[in-house]
Amino acid sequence: MQEALTNVARHAGASCVAIRVEADGGLLKATVRDDGRGITPAQAEGPESFGLIGMRERAAHFGGRVRIQGRPKTGTTLSVEIPLEAAG
Repeated sequence: MQEALTNVARHAGASCVAIRVEADGGLLKATVRDDGRGITPAQAEGPESFGLIGMRERAAHFGGRVRIQGRPKTGTTLSVEIPLEAAG
């Protein structure tokens, strides 16, 4: 969550950020959605995106995954899912 919010502050140019955290079906789910400029697929997958790479690696370590969806001038949604047994 900290890295996701840092990325919003540094890169998104957002005026609003929504955070949702819930336990659902054996998963810890966290979503950060902003109304900023929107990340492109090239940015999200780029080798210079160290913060995103780190998030993916940390989630994978616990058997989870990170998804990133951006829409130009509409914002970005970052979702993380981690099995609850690994999150505790």
